[in-house]
Amino acid sequence: MITLQREIFTDFAVEFVGTYRRYDKFNWTLPLWDVQGKRLYEDQSMWISAGKPPANIPGIGDTKEAKNHEWYYASVQRTTYTPYSEQQKRPDYYQDYYGLDIIFNKRLSHGWMLNANFTIQDQHYGKKGYMNPNKGL
Repeated sequence: MITLQREIFTDFAVEFVGTYRRYDKFNWTLPLWDVQGKRLYEDQSMWISAGKPPANIPGIGDTKEAKNHEWYYASVQRTTYTPYSEQQKRPDYYQDYYGLDIIFNKRLSHGWMLNANFTIQDQHYGKKGYMNPNKGL
């Protein structure tokens, strides 16, 4: 966090606050199957591509952006009931936070102060911290 403050004229100041934060070490809970003594976790191989939907479906019409993307369904293994799960650290998953605050400070009479601010912020996430059937972990 970086802060810069300047008095513009008597009893009026402007302050800029820049913020960067990285949140990481998130966990996720994955289903776990015990198949012949082997521990099997959910992964991309448990999702099967059904291809891309047609550009136009009778009775519905244009599928818009859906026609450009694969559609997946869960495999038999993925839909098999399991009472087990395991919590693991999510691979390459983080949240970056960027912020810029612009704060105006005005001294008023009788000891009163007026503070007003404006914030611009943006967040970014890791690329592998979700179950994407198109890519391996």
